[in-house]
Amino acid sequence: MLTLTDKTFNTFINSHKYILVIFGNDFCMACKRVDEAVKDVESKLVSNKLGFGKVNFDECPILSKKYECELIPLLVLFKNGIELIRSEGAKNPQEIRKFIIRNLQS
Repeated sequence: MLTLTDKTFNTFINSHKYILVIFGNDFCMACKRVDEAVKDVESKLVSNKLGFGKVNFDECPILSKKYECELIPLLVLFKNGIELIRSEGAKNPQEIRKFIIRNLQS
């Protein structure tokens, strides 16, 4: 999973057909759990059309404002660089996997 910044974000979300991005921070325990859950899912869902990235909410104010990050952790799934769907709050690996697979069909 790649750590994204205001400068690298746009290039990355256009690098795969689908991109899952986690918005969170280092102090949020739920964000840390989601980060670990996404890493678990990433290791099992190997695909050349699916990429994974994370954005530190506090360090990327431009992205946080653009994507209206009001509740973290925030998962945003992009398709061809465009936001497809989002999910707020803590999730376990099974919930994240279902979220991804269900929306890859879109």
